[in-house]
Amino acid sequence: MIEKMTIVKISLIAAAILYIFLLAPNLLIEKKEISMYLTVGDHVGVNVDTDALWFGTVSPEGVSSRFVTVTNNDTVAKNVHFDATGNLSSWIALPKDAVLEPNGQRNFTITASVPENASYGNYTGKLLITFKR
Repeated sequence: MIEKMTIVKISLIAAAILYIFLLAPNLLIEKKEISMYLTVGDHVGVNVDTDALWFGTVSPEGVSSRFVTVTNNDTVAKNVHFDATGNLSSWIALPKDAVLEPNGQRNFTITASVPENASYGNYTGKLLITFKR
C-alpha cells in the first residue's frame, strides 16, 4: 500500500512540474475583441471612426489596411497573437505573433484583400487579440 501511495505522490509532483514549466508560461492573460466592417461596392469609401476596424467600401480585388496600436502596461513581457472570425475573416491578413516588452507599444497592420468574385454587400468579423505570458 505504501508503494502505491508513493507512486501517486510522484505522479502528482510530476504533473505539477509539467504544468509549471510547460503550460504556465503560456497562460492566457487577456483577450480583446475588435469588430471589423467592410463593404464591397463599385466605388471607394473611407470610414475613419475608431470604435472598430472600418475598412470602408472596397471594390472587388481591392485592398484596405488599418492599423491597431497594442500597448502592454504590465511589468512583464506578453506574447500577442491575432486571429479573425466572421465572414470577413478569410480576407484578412493578420500580423505574426509578437512579444511586447513591459510598458511597450507597437503598431500592427491589418489588411483586408477583397477577392475578385466577391459579391457587393456588407461583411463583418471580429479581430481577436490574445495576450499570453
